[in-house]
Amino acid sequence: RDELSGLLLRGGRIAMAPPEFAQANGLTRNRVRISRDPGHHGVRVFGQKAVIPCVDGAEALVVCADSGERRSEWSAVLLDAEAARERGELVVTGHRPAAGLRALTTAGARFEGLRAPASALIGEPGSGLAQALSVIPLVHGVRASMALGTADAALHTAVRFAVADGQVDRSGPRGRRLRGRFADAFADLLLCDCLALVATRAAHALPEEAALYTAAAATLVPRVLGETLHDLSVVFGGRLFGADTGQGARAGHALFEKHLRDLPALSGGHAGASVFHTIVV
Repeated sequence: RDELSGLLLRGGRIAMAPPEFAQANGLTRNRVRISRDPGHHGVRVFGQKAVIPCVDGAEALVVCADSGERRSEWSAVLLDAEAARERGELVVTGHRPAAGLRALTTAGARFEGLRAPASALIGEPGSGLAQALSVIPLVHGVRASMALGTADAALHTAVRFAVADGQVDRSGPRGRRLRGRFADAFADLLLCDCLALVATRAAHALPEEAALYTAAAATLVPRVLGETLHDLSVVFGGRLFGADTGQGARAGHALFEKHLRDLPALSGGHAGASVFHTIVV
């Protein structure tokens, strides 16, 4: 904990390689394995992952993988990614562009018998899945809060654009519809703010039930706010799909388009939605 907190306070990055199951990797062999290294009294990591966010610039890497000593045994290790890249035991295999969140770099990684001391194990051997499940509510709660912040910035951008473009001052049905859209968007934002707040606090106040609340927030908040942003996109009209060459407050449709593109990525896609629905059911 001291090492990780110090790393984060220095502005460093920690990457995470989540577990992959054999049923999903039969063709690609996209799997990582952790084995004991008796000669060095530690562990070694073998295998490859097609996508690990921020692995190319991370100073530390958390890997949860099959330790193979007993059936269905998974372990988690904290690795010195920077040193492993220098030794050639962690090879970054290539960058992959993302549809949203383009500032989040993604790349593949290959583990060439990466050596780590026994102290790198997080918890007891074989407790990897339990460790992963314990942090999932926190991840889902943060994901909902990130979606909330994205939608809040998009709403501010749309309002500034509409005011600068003179759309808010228009009288008649068109002006009333526009003001109604802003009111509806603000109401959706307040609703999702409550959901995200309850989910985040549940991780501390009701840890045994937090998985349900955070999964509900992680699936509902991006979905509701995604529809809200699509409703607000009419403020920009056809300019939303053109080059942003305006100045000042009217130069906002490219930024709004970025928020519109980033929001679906926060929902975790189809796989994330399936996980959330499974937890709720």
